[in-house]
Amino acid sequence: MRTTGEVIESDAVIVAAGSWSTSVDGVRAAPDALKPIRGQLLQLRMPERPASHVIWGPSCYLVPRRDGAVLVGATMEDVGFDERATASGVQGLLDGALTLMPALLGAAFEEVRVGLRPKTADELPAVGASPTMPHVFYATGHYRNGVLLAPLTASLIADLVLDGRERPELADVRPDRFGL
Repeated sequence: MRTTGEVIESDAVIVAAGSWSTSVDGVRAAPDALKPIRGQLLQLRMPERPASHVIWGPSCYLVPRRDGAVLVGATMEDVGFDERATASGVQGLLDGALTLMPALLGAAFEEVRVGLRPKTADELPAVGASPTMPHVFYATGHYRNGVLLAPLTASLIADLVLDGRERPELADVRPDRFGL
C-alpha cells in the first residue's frame, strides 16, 4: 500500500477509512458507492440528569447522561465533505429537543459536534474481500451504525484475514456489489 509519504509492505490491507474509503489509492468503486452524510450532534448540560433513558422523537433523539449532559442527535445532511456546523442544523436539533423535553430550555449549550458518516446506496456496510485486489479487505460504509457494528465487523474481518473463513453474515454486505 502506498501512502503520501512511503510504501508500507504487509500481508493484508484493510480499508476502513469511513467516508474517505473510496479515496484510498488503488480503490476503484462505482461513483455513488459511498458518500459522506454530515451529522451534527449537540451537547447540552442540565444540573442533574433529566431522564434515565434515551428519548426518541420524530426529529431528534436525546441521550441523557448521569453527569447531566444531554446529547441531542443528529442531523443527516447530504452535503459532501462539508464538516461545518450550521445554524440551521443547531436550530433544528434544539427545536426538536425542546419539543421532546421543554425543561431543556434552561440547559447550558456546551458544544456542537460534526462528523461524516459513510453511507452506501443500500445503507448496508461493505465488509469483505476485494474481488479485484488480492489481500485487500473492506470494512466501511457503516453509516449511522459504525459504533454499534464495530465489534461484529472486527470479528468478521479477523476471521477472513487471519483464517480465510468467510462467515455467512458477509453474504449481504459484500463489497463487490458496489464495484469495490
